[in-house]
Amino acid sequence: MSDLQYTKGEVETFVRRWTEAGFGQIEEQLTKLVLAAVEFDLEASRDEAIDVGETKLGGRPDLRDPTLWPRTKDGRAIGFAAQINLKQMAEFRLGSDLPRDGLLSFFVDVEEYNDFMEERVHHCLSGKHEEADQWRVLYESDPTSLARAEFPADLSGKARCGVAAVVPQRILTMPDPDEPSIERLGIRETDDEHWTFFELCDERDPRGRPRFYGNAAPIQRGMKLWCQYATHGVVNFANDPRIPDLNDPRMPDINAGIDDWLHLFTLDACNDHLAACQGMEFVGDSAIYFLIRKQDLARQDFEKAWLTLQIG
Repeated sequence: MSDLQYTKGEVETFVRRWTEAGFGQIEEQLTKLVLAAVEFDLEASRDEAIDVGETKLGGRPDLRDPTLWPRTKDGRAIGFAAQINLKQMAEFRLGSDLPRDGLLSFFVDVEEYNDFMEERVHHCLSGKHEEADQWRVLYESDPTSLARAEFPADLSGKARCGVAAVVPQRILTMPDPDEPSIERLGIRETDDEHWTFFELCDERDPRGRPRFYGNAAPIQRGMKLWCQYATHGVVNFANDPRIPDLNDPRMPDINAGIDDWLHLFTLDACNDHLAACQGMEFVGDSAIYFLIRKQDLARQDFEKAWLTLQIG
């Protein structure tokens, strides 16, 4: 990041948990991997009580034109999950990669989600984002051009969830121990120190609250790897990106791009944090994560964001 996300004292206090557990020899490298994020406590609300363009979860989105409401390839409207006011987020010093103004809106096919959307998402393997129609991320640079949209007449009742206002809180986050950035520090999955690192991440960075930017708190491992393989169509006979065709001649170049993926937004069903959004239902102990490549973020091409579903 080219601007300051945290003070030296702030990050030293955060990393101390790892240095005191035996990772002092890589303290400097760990410090460089720390990212700021914003998590949200939720309060049940009404659309009428939240200004157009403000951060919120659920309810009706703010759109420039109601015809922009995302739909699947077969024409079915998909559910609105959340919108994030980026001017508000800039106050939390998340780094210079994000736009300083505008509104991000996240849509998810809730009906397919509740019918185990995982199966459909895992088979969107063409590498063409237009083939992945179960989610969309919209970016509007000028929130003053927006208006509160009405629900489309054909929108499923499952997708019409309640509204939650947000109480944002800035936190610092560490990468998951299975990410390449951690493995390059010599922490391997077969080593005892890997599990020590993993436990420290879980203790310091528990799941549950919606999170914007920073490092994700995943249920399962290899989230960035999954996105990279899925968007490049690396499949084996089982048509599953989690088990890639390692004989694909593109693999060296594809693997080199795993670290390009950045966490953008998480909705997590853990610990009933989404109860304020009445009707926003998930499958069991599960979460959805939106990620985007740093190159696409730099171009503000949020249409290239990718979704991964994880179930505990």
